[in-house]
Amino acid sequence: MTRRATLHRSIVMIVLVAAAATACTTGSAPRMVGTGDVVADRQRIMKLQGANFADIQEKYKAGNIAGIAVNAEVIAVTALQIPSLFPEGSLTDKSKAQARDLATVG
Repeated sequence: MTRRATLHRSIVMIVLVAAAATACTTGSAPRMVGTGDVVADRQRIMKLQGANFADIQEKYKAGNIAGIAVNAEVIAVTALQIPSLFPEGSLTDKSKAQARDLATVG
């Protein structure tokens, strides 16, 4: 490896480490894309997770184990949004969520 390539790689690594450190130390609140209606948003996310889980089951039955990763990633990413979908006072008659269930979400 040439000296120039080593220098270039070092500079790229320094920039990436600095960006990661900045992202980790910035105290911004987690943002969630949604409609603003938490009941509709959580119903949408739960349906999305259910559809991905059904797709995982079909891929497993078909032997497509490698294809499961995409669905598992969607489930993992959307699961991070679930706690923000249950703010204090958001339970309505339309919601099937129970207060005892929310203790395990947050």
